[in-house]
Amino acid sequence: MILSDACMYKVSNHALIKFEQVYLQEEFLFHLFSLFKKYCFMIEPGKRKQQNGDLFIKGLIKSFWFKTFSHVYFDSLWDFYYKFCSTSKSTIKSINKGLISNYLTERGLAYWIILLGDWSLNKNKNKNKNKKINDSTYSKL
Repeated sequence: MILSDACMYKVSNHALIKFEQVYLQEEFLFHLFSLFKKYCFMIEPGKRKQQNGDLFIKGLIKSFWFKTFSHVYFDSLWDFYYKFCSTSKSTIKSINKGLISNYLTERGLAYWIILLGDWSLNKNKNKNKNKKINDSTYSKL
């Protein structure tokens, strides 16, 4: 999930994970919560509501979210995905060499496709569709 929309923070000395999905992915977010609830203080995912706009939009649920508590278990994930960039003097999300080929499981790939996948027609063969993953959440080191 860190490959897609989840993000991580270092709090105290350990990392935590935050998951957030638009309202259309409510069922998927609740599925993720069921997998991580033993690492959460939350009883159920939170709801983020639209704060501005006309009366029709204001107050509608925009997304669902939850975050884990910080824990030593998540530190190794942090080390996989986040690196300190001396140029910007900040921590950035990146993919280390070998991460996908050595650690991405079939289930992980399925979740990644569910979140960021897109069916598109192959321009050379108008009949066939290709699956591609759209992601722009990483920084170049």
